Formats: sequence, C-alpha cells, structure tokens
Amino acid sequence: MESVGFGIIGTGGLWSELHASVFSTTQGINLAGVADITEYKAESFAQSYGTMHHTDYRSLLLDEMVKAVSIMTPPRTHAEVVLAAVEAGKDVLVEPPLALTSAECTSILEAAEKSQSKVMVNFRNRWIRPLRQLRESLQKVGNVQYVTLQTSARIDVPTEKLTWADETTVEWFLGIHSVDTVCWMLNQAINQVYAMDRLQVLKTKGIDTPDYYQAIAHLDSGATVYLEDSWISPVSSSNLLEFSIKIVGDKDVLHEHIQYPETVLDSTESFEAESVREFIKCVIDHEETAITSEDALRATMIVHSMEMSAATGVPVQVG
Repeated sequence: MESVGFGIIGTGGLWSELHASVFSTTQGINLAGVADITEYKAESFAQSYGTMHHTDYRSLLLDEMVKAVSIMTPPRTHAEVVLAAVEAGKDVLVEPPLALTSAECTSILEAAEKSQSKVMVNFRNRWIRPLRQLRESLQKVGNVQYVTLQTSARIDVPTEKLTWADETTVEWFLGIHSVDTVCWMLNQAINQVYAMDRLQVLKTKGIDTPDYYQAIAHLDSGATVYLEDSWISPVSSSNLLEFSIKIVGDKDVLHEHIQYPETVLDSTESFEAESVREFIKCVIDHEETAITSEDALRATMIVHSMEMSAATGVPVQVG
C-alpha cells in the first residue's frame, strides 16, 4: 500500500519537530517535504528526516505527493498560507488561530468547502486527558456559576524555543487555546470580554510583545470566566507548561492542576501527538474533523475582542 504524503510549513514552531516525528513514524504516512523561508533551517530540518526542503511553501503545495500539511508559521501569515493550501486541494492542520479576523476565517472556510479540503485548527487542549475527564464529569457541578483557567509557559518558550515570538502575542499563542477549552468544555459561547495585558519583562529582552493577558469573560448562561495566560514563568521551574482550572457549580466544584516538563515537546505520547494523529485519521479515513469551522471562527472572534478590550480599557462584545 502506497503511503500518504504529509508536509510541514514552518520549521520554527514550538511543535514542528513533534509533528515531523509523528508523520515519520505513523504507518501508511510519510513526511514528504518541509518548507521554511530561511533556507538553512529548512535544509537542516529536512535532512533530519530524510525528506525534501523548500524555501517557498508554494512549491511544497505544488507537490502532488503531498496530500496534507501542518502549518506552523506565525499567526499573521495564516490567512495567506492556509488559503493557498486549500486552494491547492490540500487538507490542513493549522496551529491556532485559523486567521486573525473573522473575514479571513470566512474566506478560508468558503475556499475549503469549494475544494473539499479538510481544515482542522489544532486546539490541542481537547486531547489533554485530565481535561477530557473533567468535561465528562461536568454534570456533577450542576449549574456552572464561574470558571477560572490559568495557563502558563516558561519564559524560554518566547525567548528561545519559539523563533517568532515577537510576531505574535501570548493571547494568540496560548489564550486562544484557553478560550476554546472553556467553550468546548462547557458547550457555551463567550459573549463579552474585559481584558488587560502588560508589556514589561519580554520587552527588556528585546521581544516587543505582552508578558500576559488577564480577562473576565461572560458566557451565554450568565456564568463568569476568569482567564489568565502568561509565558514568563521563571526558567528555574521544572515545568514548561502548566494548566490550572476550577469549575464552580451550585452542586459541586471540580478542579485540576496539570504540569508538563520540557519532554512534552518530544513525546509521541503527548496530547499534541494525539491531536496530530486525530488529523491523520480524518485524512486517511475521509472523516470530518472533530473541530468545526464554527469553533475556529468563534475562537478568533473572542481573542480579537480581548485584544480590543486590552487596547481600549473597556469591555467588548464578541462579534
């Protein structure tokens, strides 16, 4: 049986190596090529996996052996790159966000429907086992009154591990996963946000991007959510990523504190690897993706509203 070719666009993403490992070690799949605008990065990455390299992602998309691609480029490029991929008839796994505006998201989704390409935004938190178990136990809390979700990454993520941290914000990098987690877990929409950020620590290190975001969000049910996303935890921390969630209802309280060491970036048993395998399965078995176009559009609208609120200092209605 001939293997199916998958490609990677962007070798400087936090999870690029892991995607390559999963594609290279999954039966019936092969890593058919990688693309990066920086030639030595593309060539070095490709040599590690014995595959082709490209400095223009369009040349990778022209390869008929490539059925699907993972897009790991900075968020500002997603609208252009994802649209080009679906117009080339490729199935797409893209790190959030799908795009930075609702108009761009809509254009991509319309093009994907026309080309019959699958587009899955990689909201990886949905594959974190403790969070899945929490979701399955949600009926225990009764009517949800409020939720807190705090996500933190070590400061070496933006300063060392991510090559384009100054081209994004912590909210597009971590916060978009947080808002999707809340909406997915509670099966509710966020309709208003009031957010603030701070630009201080990372700026002193030459990275002109916020250290953290904090936001109060309101759900359709009237419940309140407190969100905090930070990527300045000290390097001395043994954990690269941490999640803390608390759901308070009128019957019970559920909470989880989840920690991941740096090895999570390499582990083919991690939640990130599970989400990649889910995408592979959808492509191979011609199934619909678990994450819908509405999920992708909703998350972009919420984060865009959070940035508007942080900039203006007033609450913003989502959409």
